[in-house]
Amino acid sequence: MKTTLNTRTLEAALRDAQSHGYRTLFDPMTTLHSDIGEFITQLSNQDAPFLKADAYVRFGDLIVAVRDAWGDCGEYYELSF
Repeated sequence: MKTTLNTRTLEAALRDAQSHGYRTLFDPMTTLHSDIGEFITQLSNQDAPFLKADAYVRFGDLIVAVRDAWGDCGEYYELSF
């Protein structure tokens, strides 16, 4: 079976999550909970190229960075309503 992943920017993945009713985000790297809208605003104010990469996929309650999804310290975010 062939599987295709539709990757997108972190902002686009977060906006997609918002459109499905998710409101908060947990970042395990910082151990902080944030409002998704506020997190998107923070992203747009930063100039970090890795945050603008088209390398994120939403899997249910998680947004995962594809580039290191199978690594020991993969970048991911937990979503909640």
